[in-house]
Amino acid sequence: MDEMMELGKILVRVNQDIVEMYKNFAAAISDENLRKFLRMLIEQKESTQRLIRDNASLLDGIQDNEGQLIDQINHMESDHLPIDRYRELTKVENLQKLFEFEGEIEKIFDRCYQMSETTERKDLFYSLLEDTKKQRALLRDRYELEQLL
Repeated sequence: MDEMMELGKILVRVNQDIVEMYKNFAAAISDENLRKFLRMLIEQKESTQRLIRDNASLLDGIQDNEGQLIDQINHMESDHLPIDRYRELTKVENLQKLFEFEGEIEKIFDRCYQMSETTERKDLFYSLLEDTKKQRALLRDRYELEQLL
């Protein structure tokens, strides 16, 4: 498969999925400190969303010769939880789910970085990758804190 992707649109959709996950989790909990933490992550993800949208034309046309990137994105999206599931999970379970989802996004950005043929694309994906790593580190720290409580 020699597929040219509309990667900008796909990444906007994927990023919107995780924004919705954060919002659903925040709506499902009563812990105000955790809700503030999630709102901070939502703001960071919305900033990522703007960066992706502003650079959508730069993202389109990446070659995904084996279709692995599309498969990875489809698998990740199928694991998205409906809002009522967030109320059924504990805070620790929700944080673990978000951490795992961010890990999948990190893999996608890393794969896109590796597939990028221009310096502009590499720089963009490097930035997205580093931001995602920072967000994962924050989630991991919060996850570990919540396990202790």
